[in-house]
Amino acid sequence: MLARVGAAHRCFSVTSLAAFVRSPSRVSLPERTRSPQRRLANCSGMLLIQPPAMPTIEQPTGQPALSEKPAAFDPAAAGWEPYPDDGFIGLVGPFWMRRSGEGYRYAFLAEPKHHNRRGVVQGGMLMTFADRSMGMTCWYANERRPQATVQLNVQFIDAVQIGEFVEARCRVVRRTRALVFMSGELVVGDRVVATATGVWKTLGVSP
Repeated sequence: MLARVGAAHRCFSVTSLAAFVRSPSRVSLPERTRSPQRRLANCSGMLLIQPPAMPTIEQPTGQPALSEKPAAFDPAAAGWEPYPDDGFIGLVGPFWMRRSGEGYRYAFLAEPKHHNRRGVVQGGMLMTFADRSMGMTCWYANERRPQATVQLNVQFIDAVQIGEFVEARCRVVRRTRALVFMSGELVVGDRVVATATGVWKTLGVSP
């Protein structure tokens, strides 16, 4: 008897709930939450309501706009001439030169082949450039006599990015009968990226 009463009570509760749902006096729900798929379960007492479908979101089409890269620096258009060399410098270059007084100024454009593991110009490239730039400045100042590098010191100050134009500012510090002492700065615009000092020996001359 109690079991039948309990079952009847559950059915009565579900029936009352169904009547409430159908009643026009119930609180109105937002339009998007009302759905004809709602249905009342059997006397198990469970009310199943299907959730409303999610709105479709249109995906953007086309490729995102990319900012244009600045035009690469053209040394030839700026008055620089290619430095001729078919040896090692020809492999790591090209180097560029421009007349300055009795000699030349030297420069190179950092290319992708010059990068190290961090993506900036390899230090060995800067050392090679400093050696050749100071050496050629020394050669012109030393009456173009044969010479050899006997000492080279380089201090790295700032990283050089690929695409930057590196210039060398070289000067003779002192010249003796057999030795020439040189110093130089490697710059990108007004930014110093390395400094260097070196000693060149004039060949065929006794100290």
